Amino acid sequence: MCSTHYRRWRIHGTTDDPKLRERSICSVGKCGKPVRGHGLCSMHYGRLRRHGSAELGARKVPLFIECAREGCDGEVRYHPSSQQKYCSSTCYRAEKSGKYNYGQRICGHCSATYKPTGPMQKYCVACIGPTVYSKGGHSRSEGLVRLKKYGVPHSQWLEWVDRHAGLCWICREKPAAVLDHCHTTGKPRGALCQGCNSQLSGVERHGWIAKARNYLEENG
Repeated sequence: MCSTHYRRWRIHGTTDDPKLRERSICSVGKCGKPVRGHGLCSMHYGRLRRHGSAELGARKVPLFIECAREGCDGEVRYHPSSQQKYCSSTCYRAEKSGKYNYGQRICGHCSATYKPTGPMQKYCVACIGPTVYSKGGHSRSEGLVRLKKYGVPHSQWLEWVDRHAGLCWICREKPAAVLDHCHTTGKPRGALCQGCNSQLSGVERHGWIAKARNYLEENG
């Protein structure tokens, strides 16, 4: 036998095409469609799973439970696979405010009191700056990276940017968008544009400027 008929013979015990063999018929009335599961066709089987009965028009009566927030008279439609416990976002935030402590906190950098906007926020807005959202909806805070990695709060970063009217400290042409720091000591130095910041890596290397001048003289 060929590979196709041999595989049919090993799995089904016959070389006949399984699509052409007789299949069981749906047990509901005069349906006549092949069985998918529990003796029912795909249509009646779907009704059985959704509504608990394969008969037309038979639907489950929706079950409503009380809102999980104390003192709320709202109701939530119950479903076994759903985790919704609150009737509205207002009840959810009011209930979670005590769990995640959305009240006053003390900033981990400047020790000032602030009101957080999320459960993981440890610093005030003056130290980390506003949260920036990308096109995909992902949030990121460049000020948090500057604070945790280099110890520069957002207020100090704004002062550095305004020192030269928002321009790079070296070229004074492009806007200052990158925090420059010493790669040896890790100490922050100023606000530069992306181009000047990348060129400093070559300038800091010993002998690179002399080699660059020789290259320009030979090939200029």
